[in-house]
Amino acid sequence: MPAPASHFRRIALAGRHATPGVGEPLARLAAFLAARGHDIVLEAETARFTRLPAYP
Repeated sequence: MPAPASHFRRIALAGRHATPGVGEPLARLAAFLAARGHDIVLEAETARFTRLPAYP
């Protein structure tokens, strides 16, 4: 079944940046969404602590 059309082109992700290991699941989720054509941005503190270079 094809994925339904999304109204959201840009998606912001936020995570519990103080939680050990949160970067890996966020990276997988970001890659999943990016592969489907979404632009991914990270909340400022999440970006600072997870250090996922592919996403601003």
